[in-house]
Amino acid sequence: MDESNALAYLLLGHPLGQSSPSEGSLLANAATSLGLKGGNLVAKKIASRFGLQEARLESTGGLQETSLIVGKYLSPRLYVNFGVGLFQPINTFTIRYLLGRQWTVQAQQGEAVGGQGQATGVDLLYTVERGKGGKAPEPPKTDRGTDVKPPADAQGTPGGPGSGK
Repeated sequence: MDESNALAYLLLGHPLGQSSPSEGSLLANAATSLGLKGGNLVAKKIASRFGLQEARLESTGGLQETSLIVGKYLSPRLYVNFGVGLFQPINTFTIRYLLGRQWTVQAQQGEAVGGQGQATGVDLLYTVERGKGGKAPEPPKTDRGTDVKPPADAQGTPGGPGSGK
């Protein structure tokens, strides 16, 4: 039994030849999803082989709009990725720079929405992170406790631990 009939039996309970057009569409979407997931496994192996932090398949629609995205941190604050269309000549380039703990600048160039020419954009992103489960994180401790020792030069100074004041 070929793979398409096996998938039809798994999802529909009958062979592909007995499927309605809507069932055929369901099978096509399932096959695309399975193909992308399997492709991501291969992409991850490629990423590890070439020292990349990211390699994945991304689709904005059907299988025809699938792109391979590869990315790498060039420094702890600078990240770049490049996407190339697998079935259509679509390329994207993204660069992201971390300005601070919550601020990021991101620039991207690629195909314009609607497929007419190139588009370039820059975004300033602000990130808000919340604690797990919606509760606020515990505040940092203000007392140093007995396990923290003062710097070595503070031993004989007035007001230091050994001065008796």
